[in-house]
Amino acid sequence: MKNLQLKLLQKTLERAKFGVCILDASTRFIYVNGIFAAKFDVRVEDLLGFSYLSLHPQLGHLPNFHEMFGSRGPELMEQCLFRSRSGEERHLRLQTDLLEEEGESFRTMSVIDLADYATASHQPLKRTG
Repeated sequence: MKNLQLKLLQKTLERAKFGVCILDASTRFIYVNGIFAAKFDVRVEDLLGFSYLSLHPQLGHLPNFHEMFGSRGPELMEQCLFRSRSGEERHLRLQTDLLEEEGESFRTMSVIDLADYATASHQPLKRTG
């Protein structure tokens, strides 16, 4: 049953409409979904196993950059303007939280493109089934 739950959780995170990542205690990416990578114009493989500092060229201008990723403190939220390599501007909301599990610390982060959120919030709900 636990393996099934893990598979379902992974599929859910991969299909989510927002970006998600998990960093270990040494601030290395141990999980990244496709949306998270896409929002920062990188591939999942470019982040897995690497430090959060690999995002520094894109996010280093944030006043709370190191606190967002490297802090052992509580939940943090930040909105920022991100300019992609192609010059496209994205208004992003980043939210991090610290998780403790089996004596280890992990930092989770979600990222939402505010333009996607605004578009979705003005769409009528569709009835399924």
